[in-house]
Amino acid sequence: MAGRTDPATSHAAARAMLSKPSKLAKLQLHALRMVREHPGSTAQELATLDGTWDPRPIGRRLSELQRAGLIRADGEKPDPRTGRQCQRWWTT
Repeated sequence: MAGRTDPATSHAAARAMLSKPSKLAKLQLHALRMVREHPGSTAQELATLDGTWDPRPIGRRLSELQRAGLIRADGEKPDPRTGRQCQRWWTT
C-alpha cells in the first residue's frame, strides 16, 4: 500500500489499514460499487459523486481493485479543472 520512497507516515497508515482488513475491504467494496454505478468515470468524478473533492483516497482503492482484476482502466478523458487526461474506470 505504501511505496518504497513514501514517507514513514504513509507506511504507518498502510500498517494501520492492513491491521483492520474489514475497514480496507469496506473501502474497496465502496469504490467497486461506485465504478459499477458510474461506469467510465474518472477517479475525480467518482470522488465528486461521493461528496469529496480529493480523488486520492478512491484512486488508491481503484488501483487495488485493478490489481485484483475486478476493474480496468480503459480510455481517458480530460479533467475539466486541470485539462489533464485521466483514466476512465470500468468493471471487468
